[in-house]
Amino acid sequence: MWQYEGIHKEFDKVKKKHLNSQMVEGRLYAPNLSKEEFGGRLSEIVLPVYQSAKSAGFNFS
Repeated sequence: MWQYEGIHKEFDKVKKKHLNSQMVEGRLYAPNLSKEEFGGRLSEIVLPVYQSAKSAGFNFS
């Protein structure tokens, strides 16, 4: 996103509607993150939500 100005502009257009946490934005969309760092941070954010939903009875198969 940071490497290409056009992608960054498009991200800025949609983030207010689809990204509801500045903490998440700051962790996931920090400049110069490697693919591995992004994936690790994404897992740290999404996995607890997934596990909570699964514990509440949601089926993800």
